[in-house]
Amino acid sequence: MTRDRAGRMTVVGLSIALVVLLVLSMGVTVAASGDIPILTSNDDPEPSKHLIDPSLKDVEGEVEAVVVFEGPTPEILRTATSPRSLLEHHGEPYFERLEALVRSDPGLELEDTHWIATAATVTVDTEQTPVATLATLQGVLTVEKSSTFDLGRTGPPDGPDRGDASSDSYTYGLTQANIPSAWEAFNTRGEGTSIAILDTGIDAAHLDIDVHRWKDFGDDPSEVPVDYGDHGTHVAGTAVGGDESGTAIGVAPNARLYVGAVLTDCGESYCHGTTSQIISGMEWAVEADADVISLSLGANGHSLAYLQSVQNIHATGTTIVAATGNDGEDTITSPGNIHDVISVGAVQEDDRVWYWSGGGEIDVEATWGSNAPDHWPDAYLAPDVTAAGFNVFSALPDGEYGYKTGTSMAAPHVAGVVALMQSATDRQLDPEEIRQLLSGTAHHPAGPGTQPDADYGGGIVDAMAAIDIAITSEPIE
Repeated sequence: MTRDRAGRMTVVGLSIALVVLLVLSMGVTVAASGDIPILTSNDDPEPSKHLIDPSLKDVEGEVEAVVVFEGPTPEILRTATSPRSLLEHHGEPYFERLEALVRSDPGLELEDTHWIATAATVTVDTEQTPVATLATLQGVLTVEKSSTFDLGRTGPPDGPDRGDASSDSYTYGLTQANIPSAWEAFNTRGEGTSIAILDTGIDAAHLDIDVHRWKDFGDDPSEVPVDYGDHGTHVAGTAVGGDESGTAIGVAPNARLYVGAVLTDCGESYCHGTTSQIISGMEWAVEADADVISLSLGANGHSLAYLQSVQNIHATGTTIVAATGNDGEDTITSPGNIHDVISVGAVQEDDRVWYWSGGGEIDVEATWGSNAPDHWPDAYLAPDVTAAGFNVFSALPDGEYGYKTGTSMAAPHVAGVVALMQSATDRQLDPEEIRQLLSGTAHHPAGPGTQPDADYGGGIVDAMAAIDIAITSEPIE
């Protein structure tokens, strides 16, 4: 497909400047469940050779590292009565050993542990302790450098002015995804469902937004909702916003909105967050029993911490929607590059793929190696589907409205469609079933029967078609 290049100089909603996370744990042989290898200086005189993120090897001063341990298999999780209890129990012995190491070493400080991935965040003073010390612990798969997220927060310079109201009854993104028709045909606007937005926060006073749950994962957390930038308010408006401006902006306006502020270090043109904040936000969303988690963020590379998190969330029955990033063809950011998420690219009002929308084919062996679950195919495409992402009209802080561009804007359209699907369906939909339904019913501009590709995925998401099949189909085994 020919990509449109009109937006190539646009400031995007998801501008990422990150440290590359390269997981080199493929060289480590992991024993079967219950037989965990012990990696010590006696077993391997250079544990960092296989386990340490290359960007951590030559660092100086203090650095934040993420230690990822072996996790339970997806098959075990899917059959567990309580996946969370199983995950928490599984991580206990690993974290006990890590805590003992930290107590004995003044160069280490334990910042956080996680249950959704068997992972922990540790600050290492490399003047006192080498990072490789963490790799001597039992069951370590990799030690990654904590990633930093950087989101552009302004609308495209060639778009309408900030604050202008749309003259239409619906944004073009809602019409393009067949949302108004689905509302009428299936008598739902997301009732009984919940969407967790993990982003820069939210302007809860905005007339088009109603926040049901709030959690701040910053260093100095606010008890009341606040948007540290404006990206989170815009994204949330697309997922669940109302029509106070005269234009309906939200896909599922009656869904409950859960907001986790995970990108809390914001300046004039950026917002930063860390791996620990993102994973903690995912845990909170699962604890809150959100139906869908929407991630308009990403990191370059292939993080095992995110892979474990996504696998485990998938096993709990919660759907994850993630943007593919804004680096163009043959690029996909993480966690949008993980098979089990619903990855979303961006299209324009004329149905053409936005020039900088991320997409490509992922070779599982080359990318994930032995860390990939057995049920994954040998290769897969991202995005799974596309949605409106260019000059998207939505809410902004201080009661304003405006336009933003990026795959960040496309992802909440699809998260809202997931909420509509679940709301209209009597049974609980499985995340994998939802992904297949969305891709299989999407509208591809090349015509019916067109095979999925690295530009559109299955096509532009179609809420009307996806809900219709979800209601009438049998569960996918």
